[in-house]
Amino acid sequence: AAAASLSGLRSLTCMKHVGLNVASDAFMTYLYVGCRGGHVIVSADDPYCHSSQNEQDNRYFAIFASAPMLEPTTPEEAKEMTRLGFEISEELQSPILLRTTTRLNHARGAVYLNNIKKSRGKGHFEKSPMLVTTPAIARARHPELLKMMERAEKLSEKSPFNEIINVGKPVDLGIVTSGVAFNYVREVVDDLRLNVRILKLGMTHPLPRKMCEKFINSCKQIVIVEELEPILENQFKEMLFDLGKDVKLYGKSTGHFSRLYEYNLDIVAE
Repeated sequence: AAAASLSGLRSLTCMKHVGLNVASDAFMTYLYVGCRGGHVIVSADDPYCHSSQNEQDNRYFAIFASAPMLEPTTPEEAKEMTRLGFEISEELQSPILLRTTTRLNHARGAVYLNNIKKSRGKGHFEKSPMLVTTPAIARARHPELLKMMERAEKLSEKSPFNEIINVGKPVDLGIVTSGVAFNYVREVVDDLRLNVRILKLGMTHPLPRKMCEKFINSCKQIVIVEELEPILENQFKEMLFDLGKDVKLYGKSTGHFSRLYEYNLDIVAE
């Protein structure tokens, strides 16, 4: 798939979370090299270990490798993120991660298709010394990788997948969430008729820093709802510190949510 992408063709790679462990040697270096045709790498995490040997959170891989990442909440959004993911990948000339979870992968939902584009036909591979990551090439490519992530953050700021949703008459309570957890949050908020702001993050790496800071400035209390590791929670703690904001943050570190297993409506409502 990487070879096809480097030849100018669009490529899709699908694997479970532990599959990315096996692919990580090539994956880490691939980000240095970059790509030509859009390359979307689907990584399916498995909270609760329904069919896996661990509950690892592959959002860490995005941070570790400096890979742009999208997280869908519904089947329709998964389709749209895949479609636009190819465009993002080509604009950044970098492979991107599309992180799903078991609950989304086994969900059913309406998916609306637009006009389906025809295949680009044959690709052409152009040899280049920049594709061979010897130490000298790797040193030259690393700064380019960091510049790519700066461009990715600008895309994240205007991404249609990142949005602030005002429910009712919001006061000073905010909820930050992503992926399938957003569905639980939205249903609980509607059922309980809460007045709240929701920051729904679909492009979660890099985070839209300016949007997040705007959200922080509108809140006195923030609840972070995310399955598995406290990744968003820790990132928001850092932003609160940098901004010098006295905002109460509730999440896994405060004992309100667990790092274990899947969430559901009851867990989020409680």
